[in-house]
Amino acid sequence: MKPIHRFTLLLLCLCLFLPLPAAAAPAAALRYTQSALLYGEETTFYSYLLDSENYVRLRDVAWYFWGRPGAFSVDWDPEARTVMLTTGGEYMAVGTENTPHEPGPFPLDSVLSPTSTLLIDGQEVFLRSYLIDGSHYYNLRDLCAALGVPVWWDETRRLAVVGGNPVFEGKTILVDAGHGGREQGALSEWLGPEEALNYAVASRLAALLRADGCNVVETRGQDETVSLRTRMERITALRPDLVVSVHHNASDSHEYFGATVLAQIGDMYGGPSLLLAELLNEQYAALGRPVNDILFRQNAAGNDYYGLLRAAAGVSVPAVISEYAFIDHPEDWMAVDSPEELAAEADAIYRAVVEWFSMQE
Repeated sequence: MKPIHRFTLLLLCLCLFLPLPAAAAPAAALRYTQSALLYGEETTFYSYLLDSENYVRLRDVAWYFWGRPGAFSVDWDPEARTVMLTTGGEYMAVGTENTPHEPGPFPLDSVLSPTSTLLIDGQEVFLRSYLIDGSHYYNLRDLCAALGVPVWWDETRRLAVVGGNPVFEGKTILVDAGHGGREQGALSEWLGPEEALNYAVASRLAALLRADGCNVVETRGQDETVSLRTRMERITALRPDLVVSVHHNASDSHEYFGATVLAQIGDMYGGPSLLLAELLNEQYAALGRPVNDILFRQNAAGNDYYGLLRAAAGVSVPAVISEYAFIDHPEDWMAVDSPEELAAEADAIYRAVVEWFSMQE
């Protein structure tokens, strides 16, 4: 944020390795047959399509991963209502894995939001999930990301591919969570310090990209103080394929609202950072966000956070800064006031980055 901006945001980090509330009840449900290429082997998941997202039975995934990279064991503690996954553990089949079902509509009252806790290697994790016929179903992409297993969607073949997205082969992305630690960024009357909001979105984005097989470098950890100079020097030394910096906006008047993306000045009339900014705006608009004009700005003093864009341009690396919402605005802050909406923001950035790399190919 600019030095004149002020935000406060005390929010639980929504990265894949911290707990979040249960998923809301879906508006539509279908029994579904999901084709997948699992470590090179064609596979069929008998899953459910809930609000256009694919949910797979946990034991089915464990059964397919058995003896392969990403294998895990599954245990259930009924008293604590806790599902426990242990990576590298041996899965004990129960005989009901991947039971076929006929695709078609499914009654919504049979889809429940679970009240159970999920632990992966003893760490509590939030993943979108539902309880159907007594079994836990998880979003396939989220589950693979939490397990560190690359997964991507092959649009041409209309199937999920476990093993990484080829557009990220050999690619490195630097994901920057703005501010942090002693530098809280701007303050919001309703949410608290900006730095926590930035980290929540950036850490989820990093996890999604890693799940696609991308090499991701994060500029800071949770509550870590990292100077702008250090970030700029890291970009110069690393020379990644892309820099994405996550911020959230504010203004002195508290009247501005909507999503704003900053691109590099050299791309004002066309170029890779402008293209990514346009793709981000498309994704944000699809979520119903008002979208502002793309900004090209340089501070002559050289001590503002736009320095990330200048540092990246100096080593011919495309870079953007995303400002998803003005959280000092009396209504705009509500676009980021829940873990689910922060996840939607991170997912939108992820989709834009995937499309951008696809277009580079």
